[in-house]
Amino acid sequence: MKKIIPNILIGSTLLFLVSCSSISQKEFVSELSVQTTSSLNAEIEVDFNKVLTGESKSQVLFSVIQLEGPSMFADGYGDGFSSAGKNKSAAVYNAMENSDADVLVAPKYIVKSKGNPFITTVEVSVTGYAGYIKSIK
Repeated sequence: MKKIIPNILIGSTLLFLVSCSSISQKEFVSELSVQTTSSLNAEIEVDFNKVLTGESKSQVLFSVIQLEGPSMFADGYGDGFSSAGKNKSAAVYNAMENSDADVLVAPKYIVKSKGNPFITTVEVSVTGYAGYIKSIK
């Protein structure tokens, strides 16, 4: 019994120290085209010379409990449920916070996730063009 407890402690420590990581990056390979369906028609002017960038980072315990991370989010970006989705929304908020843009057009996300079975760190950066609503009909 005395030999089992140190082996369990060593095994648990090794499991905790072994980490997993992944990087996901999506790029547009073809020409940019944006389509939307709505009963309202918005005329949006895109400034291709003004690129907005933002970042967000969080730490999550057991992929559920947020230990640290953002508290301000942009509506309509990210899924709002997963850590990556919340960080996408927060990164867009950070990109647009000090901008006069109304929307972020063609957002490109880079999601980095690394951690171990207990604590995961998720980092998201976003880049997109500034969009301005000219009219809504």
